[in-house]
Amino acid sequence: MDLTHDQLLLSDWATGPSGTNEPENNMSALQFPSDKYLRGQLLESWELTDPTHWIFRVRKGVYFHNKSPVNGRELTAQDIMFTINRYLQQPASAYVNMPFQKNLTMTTPDKYTLNLTWAGFNAMQFIQVTWYPYIIAPESVASNPEALRDWRNEAGTGPYTLTDYVKGSNMYFTKFANYWAMDPLHPDNKLPYLDNINLTIVPDRATLVALVRTRKIDQSSALVYSEVVSLKQTNPDLRVAESRSLTVSLRPRADIPPFNDIRVRKAASMAFDRARFLPDFFQGSGGFQGWSITIPSWPETTPFDQLPSSTQEIYTYNPVKAKQLLAEAGYPNGFDTAILCTQNGSAGLATSADFVTYLKTFWDAVGIRTAVTVMDPAAESALRFNHQFNGVYIYVHGVPNMMIILDNFISVNANANAGAVNDPKFDSALLEAEQTFDPVQRSQKFKDLFNYVESMVWTIPVPSPYAYVVWQPWLKGYDGEAQMLLSASLKFFEYTWIDQSLKK
Repeated sequence: MDLTHDQLLLSDWATGPSGTNEPENNMSALQFPSDKYLRGQLLESWELTDPTHWIFRVRKGVYFHNKSPVNGRELTAQDIMFTINRYLQQPASAYVNMPFQKNLTMTTPDKYTLNLTWAGFNAMQFIQVTWYPYIIAPESVASNPEALRDWRNEAGTGPYTLTDYVKGSNMYFTKFANYWAMDPLHPDNKLPYLDNINLTIVPDRATLVALVRTRKIDQSSALVYSEVVSLKQTNPDLRVAESRSLTVSLRPRADIPPFNDIRVRKAASMAFDRARFLPDFFQGSGGFQGWSITIPSWPETTPFDQLPSSTQEIYTYNPVKAKQLLAEAGYPNGFDTAILCTQNGSAGLATSADFVTYLKTFWDAVGIRTAVTVMDPAAESALRFNHQFNGVYIYVHGVPNMMIILDNFISVNANANAGAVNDPKFDSALLEAEQTFDPVQRSQKFKDLFNYVESMVWTIPVPSPYAYVVWQPWLKGYDGEAQMLLSASLKFFEYTWIDQSLKK
C-alpha cells in the first residue's frame, strides 16, 4: 500500500463493474494481464527492440513532492536508473538473488530516456523492474542510506503526501497539488479529487464493524461474510463487493524433519476434509481457489480432474492413507508440531487463531499433534523469513502472477522462501521456463512445472474464505476495487470523491 509513490506501469486489470470481480476485458481477476492491457504510469511508452534491449520513455511533467531535499523537482530517467540499481544492490532486496540481477546495463541518453540492455532474456525481468520499484530520488538517501526508514523523509511522486503517522492508529495523507495525472474518464479533471485521506488502523474487528455501522468509516476491506450480513441488516444502503482473489495454505519447513519427508507432507494434506470447511467455518462463503498454489483460470493450470491420479490423491480426504504414510515415514505414533499464526489474521480470516484451531482438529485425528502458536505479526514474520521456526505457518495471499509466486516462494534463493525449499530439479526447470522467449512454449513449461510443484506438496492448500469490501453510498468513483497495482492496494483512491449531499 502506498499513496505517495507511483510505479512504472499501471494495469487496467482490476475489479470489474458493479463489484463483480470480473474485469471488463474478461480476463480472470487472478490472471496476469498481457501487454495489450498495460498502460504507462511513470512510463509514457516503452519499446522492446529485441528480447534483451529495451527503451523506456519517461513521462514528462511528473514531479516529486515538495519536500527537502528533493523540493518538488521533475522526475527524470536518471531517477529511475538510480532506483533500479538500488533495488539490485540492497542486501535486503528481493532482487539481490534474482538470476538476472547482474546482467543489466543502463544508460540515459537524455533526460527522459532510459536504455536497458540485458545479457540474456528472462521473463521475470520486465515484471521486476516495472511493477515493484517505487521511485527514489538519489538526494533522498545521499547523506543517509537509511533515511527512508523514517516516513518523514518520504518524497514520492504519487497523488498524496504522507503528512502524519500515529503508530497503530492513523495515517494521514494530503493531496499533492502538483500531481501529474488526469482522470481518464473525464480528461479535463485533474487528479486526485479528495483533499485528505485518514487511514484508520483498527486492529479489533468488533470495533471496525461498529465504525462501519455508525458510518464513521467510508470504506473498509477484508470483512468476512458474517460481518457483512450483520451490517446489511442495519445499513441496507451499504455497498458490498466480493473478492475471490485469495489463497490460504499451510507452508511447512521442507528442509528439516518431519516435513522434509514428502510422505509426511502428503499425509498432512490427506488429513483435511476440505468439503467441510465452507459450512463449518466460512458460513458457506468461500471456495477452493486452486490446488496447491495454482489458479484454475490460468492457462498454465491443469484442471484437477485431469491431474495424474497420484496427485489427485494428495488433495483428497483419506485419513486412513494419511496414517499409513506417517507410519511409512517412521511416525507410526504420529509426532508433535506447531502452526504459527497471528491473532487477527488477514484478508477475510476473521481470526487466524480460530481458523488454525479448526485445522488442528483434522491433524490431531491422524496423529499430527498440533500446538497453535499465536504471535504478533512482526514477530511471526521475522521467524518465518529467518527460518527460525519448526513446523508450519499459515499464509494468506493474493496471486498476482504464477512466475512471481514460483520465483518468490519456492526458488532456492528467494527471500520469501520461508519453507526453505531446496530442489535443484525445480530451480533448473524454473530458470529454463523463465528464459524461454516464445510465450506459448513458456506457458507449456510452466504448466509442466506446476504439475511437478503440486506433486511435491511444498504448500498444503485449504479452502479460502471470500473477502468483502464495503463502502458507504457517498463514496463515488469507486466500485469495490481491491487493488489496481501489484503493491499499491489503495491506488483507487486517486479516482474517488465524496458526495457531500449524501453524507449527512
